[in-house]
Amino acid sequence: MRSFLLVPVLLLSACTSAGGDYFRLEEGLTWEYSLVQGGVQDEVWRVEVGDAADNPANQRGSLWWRIVRSEPHPDFPGERLETDHRSFNVGAEEDQTGSEPVLLGYTYRHVELDEGDRNEWFVKVPEAGATWSDTWNYTIDDGGSEFEYTIEISRGQDTVQTGLGNYDDTVQVIRTTVITNRNQGNEQELTQIHEEHWARDVGLVRYRFTAANEEVTDAALRTADTVDL
Repeated sequence: MRSFLLVPVLLLSACTSAGGDYFRLEEGLTWEYSLVQGGVQDEVWRVEVGDAADNPANQRGSLWWRIVRSEPHPDFPGERLETDHRSFNVGAEEDQTGSEPVLLGYTYRHVELDEGDRNEWFVKVPEAGATWSDTWNYTIDDGGSEFEYTIEISRGQDTVQTGLGNYDDTVQVIRTTVITNRNQGNEQELTQIHEEHWARDVGLVRYRFTAANEEVTDAALRTADTVDL
C-alpha cells in the first residue's frame, strides 16, 4: 500500500473551503430513493451512515457509508430482499491549524476494489466560487485486474429534480472506473460510472449508476431525515 501525503494538501486548501455541509455524513442518518430508471418494480434504494465499528468487514475509520438496494423477495411474498450496492468506511480530514478545525472532506479507510482505495479522497468540500472544480485519479493493480479511477467534482450548474423537491445549490461528483481484466494474455476493458449530486445541508439527492453493460439505474431522493423540509 503506497503512502498518502495528506498534510500538505490540508495546509494549501483549507483557507478557501466554502460554508455549508453538502455531504451530511453523520452517524444514524438515512435517505431513501425512488428509481427514475432501471431496477425492478417496487425497488427502493437507501443510503445509511453508521459507525465504522459496526462494519463486519473492517472497522477502520469513523463512518460506515452504504447504499442498500431493497426489492420484493422473489421467493417469499411480503418480504424484501436487501443487498449492498456500495459499502465502505470513511474518515473526516480536517485542517487544524486555526482556532477551529475546518472540514476538508472524507477519505476512504476501508473499501472494496471496485469502489476506491484506502486513504484516497471520497469527497472534497467545495471551495468558494461558482465555477469551482477539482479532479483526481489513481490506479490499483492486483495482478489479475487493473482499476483506473478518475473522479471529477464541481459545483452543479443545473437544477436537480427529485421527489422531495428541486435543488439548485449542489455539488456534482462523477466517478469513472475503468477495469482491465487480464486472462491468459487477453484483456477485457469494462467501464462503470457513478454520478452523484449532493445538495447543501441535505446530502445525496440524486444518484445515477451506469454499469459495465451500459445498464443505467437512476435514483432520486424521496425521503430524508437530515433536515426538516
